[in-house]
Formats: sequence, structure tokens, C-alpha cells
Amino acid sequence: MIKYVRKFPFLLFVIFIIYSGCAKSSDSFQINSFNTVKEELKKSLLVADDLEHSGKYVEAYMKYTEVGKMASEAGKLDYANDIYSIAITLRQKHNLKIPYTYEDRNLAFLNLCNHLRQNMNDKSVFWHQVAISQTQADADTLTMLKLYKSFALYYMDKYDHENAIRINQISLPISRAFGDTVEYAINLLDFSDLLNKEGRFKSADSVSDIGYKLIHDFELRNNIMHSTKWSFWFIQLKAFIYFNKGDFNTSEQLFMACVDSIKRFQNRGGIKHSDLEYVTNIRLGKLYYELGNYNSADVLFVAADKILSDPHNIGFNKSFLYNNMLQTYQKAGLYKKAFEVSEKYRGYIDNLNREARKQHDIFLKDIDLLHMENDEKELEILRQEKHQESKDAQLTYLGIGIFAVGIIALLLLLFYQRQNRTNKQLIKMNYTIAEQRDQITSSIEYAKKIQKAILPSNELMKICLPFSYVFYRPRDIVSGDFYWVHTVGEKVLIACADSTGHGVPGAIVSMIGNNGLDTCVNEYGLTKPAQILDALNKYVEETFDKSNDTVNDGMDIALCLFDFEKNEVEYSGANIPLYMVKGNELEVTKADKQPIGRYEYRRPFTNHTLNLREVDHIYMCSDGIQDQFGGSKGKKFKIRRLRRLLIELSQHDINEQKGMLSETFLDWKKDEEQVDDVCFIGIHVEKPLMN
Repeated sequence: MIKYVRKFPFLLFVIFIIYSGCAKSSDSFQINSFNTVKEELKKSLLVADDLEHSGKYVEAYMKYTEVGKMASEAGKLDYANDIYSIAITLRQKHNLKIPYTYEDRNLAFLNLCNHLRQNMNDKSVFWHQVAISQTQADADTLTMLKLYKSFALYYMDKYDHENAIRINQISLPISRAFGDTVEYAINLLDFSDLLNKEGRFKSADSVSDIGYKLIHDFELRNNIMHSTKWSFWFIQLKAFIYFNKGDFNTSEQLFMACVDSIKRFQNRGGIKHSDLEYVTNIRLGKLYYELGNYNSADVLFVAADKILSDPHNIGFNKSFLYNNMLQTYQKAGLYKKAFEVSEKYRGYIDNLNREARKQHDIFLKDIDLLHMENDEKELEILRQEKHQESKDAQLTYLGIGIFAVGIIALLLLLFYQRQNRTNKQLIKMNYTIAEQRDQITSSIEYAKKIQKAILPSNELMKICLPFSYVFYRPRDIVSGDFYWVHTVGEKVLIACADSTGHGVPGAIVSMIGNNGLDTCVNEYGLTKPAQILDALNKYVEETFDKSNDTVNDGMDIALCLFDFEKNEVEYSGANIPLYMVKGNELEVTKADKQPIGRYEYRRPFTNHTLNLREVDHIYMCSDGIQDQFGGSKGKKFKIRRLRRLLIELSQHDINEQKGMLSETFLDWKKDEEQVDDVCFIGIHVEKPLMN
């Protein structure tokens, strides 16, 4: 990044403007602060740049960190982290011997991760991983624990409880070793909540008991009984666990204990604890509906809605209330009330969208102002050049009047100057082109990191399907092929997909497909592969219909649901078949001859249920291998050779197959260019340990 530092005042301001349009601040104070320091930031960056060019690296480092802190306090966290990165690179490049502080940078990391998580930004996974690695290197345990908590909350908000549990299991021994009783108890609270949501009530109950005893003993030792909220949240969680177990009487008793605690809090300090009231009203209201006490439930829901109207509670999760109200009214058959709530929820979402559009308009105005400033600078340069040319012409005319030799000398001089100026312009142009190329490449490399973060991790694959592997080889930096995995109770959903095109366009379509699969399973609650593909097709078509232009992109996909308890697999495919090897025989389950996306002869996808008792291996793959040119005659690999390869692979241990497949592919391709993205999934059929 340092090699571009001579351009950084301008480039960083561009980044700065972009972030100001894309990342909205959580409150008006941050926005006003940012507008106040905008000019100061620009001046400070120029100072830091001059210091670096002067060889004053220590002073430059301190100035860059000062600018990073200033941007962080103004709420521009992405921008602040860019500045901190410049400072860190400068320090490493010149081996600066100055006291190393990391608090400001790690705080910026934490703020950034919280910001991305709250906005469900796809970059959240990548930045959490980067920030956790940095805090580990710094031995900054407290910030690391806060990052793990934020990371788990990100997955919880996406209803990805398996990954959230995984993150909590990593952080629990760290928080316990850290020695902070409250922090450890809070971790246990989060872990118990996740287990409860996964339906593992016995484990959830046991973990909550451990956490409650820890926090209760802590409050007794420190004589702070009834002065903290943590005991309350454990009782609240206990009530919710019993609610999910169907023990409504015990659940009601515990919820009423929560109501009494809220009253004690208020009577003791005169402070209204709206957060406690809000959650308790919603959950107790839901309980009363289960008991058939609709009037009491309505009163509690209305009270929760009234809490939302208070301007001091703008940070409360409105979706939590509206979703619970909607589900409860639908279950009770009160469709009129359900419709009213859905309209209210829709208005809330529309307001969020309007705010996003407002921020986008601000961003465009800032960019226009930036362009106007740049145009004025270019006009001034042209004026100066024109003025210089006029002076040169005057000198030429004067030389002509003196003597002919002077004319020739002057002409030669002017020719040399002009040629030199042209050469400089060409050099500058080539440098600009090279810089732009590097910037584009850097952007695509960053997109690769984002795409990698979205794909299932190796840890998740090993948890869901221990005896499996993925051979993934993009043609370009980013790929149109992708794979996806999700758990539904003890069952496992896995997909292999091939988006239209490759490179950046294919990668964009693949991200739409990934989000579509998450939506179909997490929001729509679908588990049947054929139903998921039908819903995914509708999701993709609706997404592309939002464009003013006609978009005919889409994807081919194979989707499987493994039920190892029944020894069955359900499969549905769009142009990608399912391969099963039994002994030395290959069986092919054909896919429907239609893609995901716009298609004239659309029909419902077919759901196949297949017995796994005699199956040794299952394979799914895009057409990247069979379409690859190579071999001694430069021909395609073709489907017939691929099927022979699958039988050959199945005769070897699952841990050896990926290496054999990679070696076969590269040996066939040799010096030929890779023609398409490759995604290949191999699964040895054995029952995995899901818990």
C-alpha cells in the first residue's frame, strides 16, 4: 500500500467519500462529527504524506495513527482501519523503534465488526477473522472476547446457530481462563440461548444453571444482589427454555419472577428498564397466546410496541416484536391483526430503505463535488500551460528579429522541450494506467477474500460431513462456481452450483445464489431440495427483475439433503446430475433440464429420494472438469472420461481422492488455459457425529 502513498491524499479522500455514502452512522452526533473533521482529516493526511517523503518516518507514523483515531471517533470505521493499515505498514517497512500501542487500532477493529454485524454486511465474517487474529497476536484478550461475542451474534442474526455455537465453544475456555467471572457467565448465557434455539433443551438448561450459580455467587460475594441485570437474564432464559419444552406453567412462574425483578429495579433506582420490559412483554405475550389468554397477550404486545415509540429506544430490535406478533396472530387464526402487523413491519423496512437511499444520494453529491474540484485544478493547469506557451512564442518572435542562428537554436530548444513534455505526459499516463490496473486487481483480490469468507469453512464441512472434500479451482481470481452447506437438525443440506459466466460477473451471480439458498432455508423454512430450488428460482428472477435491463443470468445446481438416521438422501438438480458409486458401478440420477433463472419452459423441480445402504460414494460437480481442453491432442476431457474417473476415485480412501483428482486435472490441462471454474464435491457415505 505504501508504494501508492504519493497519491494517498487524493485516493484516501475518495475512499473517505465512498465510505461516507455507504456506511451510515448509528446517530446524528457521529454524522455531525464527521462533517466537522472532514477538512481537518484532509489537511492531516497531507502533513503525514509530507513527513514520510521527508524521511521523518516516526513523525509520519504518529500522524497517521492520529488521523486513524480521529476518523474512528467520527464514526468512519472502514476509513480509520485503512489509515491504521498505512501506519502499520510504514512501521514494519522502516523497522521503527518506537513504543507499540494497539489499543486504538483494536478498538477501531471492534467498532467496525459491530457496525458490519448490525448491518448484516457480507464483509462481517472476513473482518471478524482479521480482527480476532490481530488481537491474538497482541495478546489483547478482552477485545478478542468482545470480537468473539460480536461474531457469534452475527451468525445468530442470520439464524446460523451451528456456526454461532462453534464460535461460542471456541471463546468459552478463553473467557474462563481470562478470570473475569461476569464475562464468563455472559458467555455461558449466550451459549445456553443458542442451545435452546437449536432444541437441545437439556443441555441449555444445564449450561444456564452453571452460569446462574456463577453470577449469583459473584453478586453475593460482592454484596451487589439485585443491582445487576445478569441474574435477571438467566431467569428470563430459563423461562424461555421451559416455554420451548412445552412446560407453560413453570415458564409463566419464571416470567412473573422477571416482572417482579423489573419492579424492584425501578423502585430501587427510579430508573425504567425498558430493555428488560420489552423482551419480557414479548415472550410473556407469546406464552399467554399458547395458553389461550389472548386479551392479556394483546395488552403485553401493545405495551412492547409503546416502548418502541420512545425515542430513547431507537436501538431496540423492532423485527423481534413484529415477527413474534405476526407468528402468534397467524397461529391463533387472527388474520386481520396479522395483516395489520405485516403492514406495520413493511413500513418499518421501507423507512430503512429510504434512509439507505438518502445516504446514497449524499454519497453521489460528494462525488460530484470531488469531480468539480478536480476539474477546476485541471483547468488551472491548462491556463498555466497556455500562459507559458504564450511567453515561449514571444521569445521566439524576439529571436527571429535578432538573427537567424538564434531562430534555429530557439526552434531546436522548443522542439526539445515539447518532446520532453510529451514524454513526461506519456510516462505519467502509463503510470496512471498501471496504478488503475493495480487498483482494479486489488479490488478483485478483496472480492476473492469476501467470496472465500462466504463459502463454508473447512471446519464447518468437517462438522457436517466429516468424510468429504471439496476441489475448488476458479478460472480467474473470483469464481462463478460455489458450494453451500447447512444443517437442519440432524440432517445436512449441501449444494454444488455453477453460475452463468465466470470472473466478476459469475461471482456476483454466485453471491445472489448463496444468499437465495440462505433465505429459502432460514426465512422460508424449506427443507425439501425440490421446494428449495423452486423458491430459489423465484428469488433469482425477482432479484434480476429489479434491474431496468433484461438479465438472463442464472445458475445450474445440484442440491442434496442427507438423513443419516434413515440412510436416505433427497436430491434435486438443475442441469447438474448426482453420481453414486456402488462397488464398481456408477449410477446417475439425472437432473431436470432447466436452469435457475429466466427460462421459457419452466416446470416444478423433481425431488428424488435415494437409499444410501449400498452406496459407497456420492459426487457432485460443475462442468469445469469435463469441458477442460488438454491431453496429448488438446481435446476436451468429456463426460465419459469423467465417469471412469469417478469409479477410479471411489476405490481409494476419501483422504487421498482430492490429491488424485487435482493431479489428474493438472496433468490433463498441462499448458492449456483453464476454460472454466471448477467445483467438485466428494462424499464417503458414513454417518457423521453431528453433536
